[in-house]
Amino acid sequence: PVYHPYVILTTEAGLKVGVIGLLDISVQRMFVSKRFNRTVKDPADCLAPLVKEVRSKSDLVVLVYHASPDKAEDLKNINGVDLVLMTHRADKQVEFASSESNRVEAPVKTRDGIVYVDARTKANWSLGRIDIKLGPNGKIASAEHRLLYLDRRYDEDPDMVKIYDAHNEDVKKAVLANSEQLKK
Repeated sequence: PVYHPYVILTTEAGLKVGVIGLLDISVQRMFVSKRFNRTVKDPADCLAPLVKEVRSKSDLVVLVYHASPDKAEDLKNINGVDLVLMTHRADKQVEFASSESNRVEAPVKTRDGIVYVDARTKANWSLGRIDIKLGPNGKIASAEHRLLYLDRRYDEDPDMVKIYDAHNEDVKKAVLANSEQLKK
């Protein structure tokens, strides 16, 4: 792997949260294989042993999955994941705050004991916040997802703007390089 596939974070209360990063194979075609000369394995093949390892070190397992919601729900047979945060927008549905507020209550879905949260932050300057409550069994009893829009009420941090602009330039170059490769 180019990056370590997971991290274990410990909350102030001592809860150990394993966070696994996963990239769907469909994203590989656009960026990874051409631009970075890497391959992405099928997530279904990689995830089960990884979840087992992370679960042994964690109280809660979160999967951050760059994939569409339907792809994420295809992984429902992987035991040990508590929450899936999907970070790729397949549709154009976006939640917008009202003019009186900068906050939106975003949907949370639970299926087969796994909580699914769609980041819903594409094309918006927003920050997602997920609040979870654990039941006595250590499983997620409830979850709330809020989008906080970073409108002009908030000052931009110049260092973050530089990071964001550099990232956008890298993505632009990758898309253009991929387009050139596809023409050949």
